[in-house]
Amino acid sequence: MRKSKKYILIILLILPIVGAQGVLRTEAVGISVTPSSLEIETEAGKGGVEKLMLENPSSAVALFEIYPDEFEKMIQPIPSSLVLESNEKREVVIRVTPEKEGQYATTLSVVSRPLSKSEFEAGAGVKVPIIIKSEESSPLLAAFLGNAKESRGMMTLVVTALLIFGIMLMGYSIKTLRQKT
Repeated sequence: MRKSKKYILIILLILPIVGAQGVLRTEAVGISVTPSSLEIETEAGKGGVEKLMLENPSSAVALFEIYPDEFEKMIQPIPSSLVLESNEKREVVIRVTPEKEGQYATTLSVVSRPLSKSEFEAGAGVKVPIIIKSEESSPLLAAFLGNAKESRGMMTLVVTALLIFGIMLMGYSIKTLRQKT
């Protein structure tokens, strides 16, 4: 009888541990992002665009959020939040609008969290380096396009050149008219 009590005691001790593994199970949501870094070249005051491909390689449905760690006004992910089914891929557009020339470097955070709240599940995150190279836009082009911030000096130069050309053309026309008469 003692042997059967030992077996029952062992079974009673092991059963809660084996049964609890299902309750204490943990799953991590996966994340895949390509490319692994971005470099965007644009003119100051104009927008530039690049694309990221997000993939949910896990077996669970997940919520993905994309946001810049710095320069929130300059860098805009579209969409900034999305839900991906298991093994689903989706493209995210990264739009940048630098106001001044220069080089800016930061990272984009891409975070995934499980949608199910039934059990504890860990999320995942990736940092994607992004470099923005913003060059001064052409002042002559800005003058013709009417970008007053960048083109006041150039606009003055163009108007002055046109006036001088006009005066020279009038002088030549008057001279030719006098010679004909």
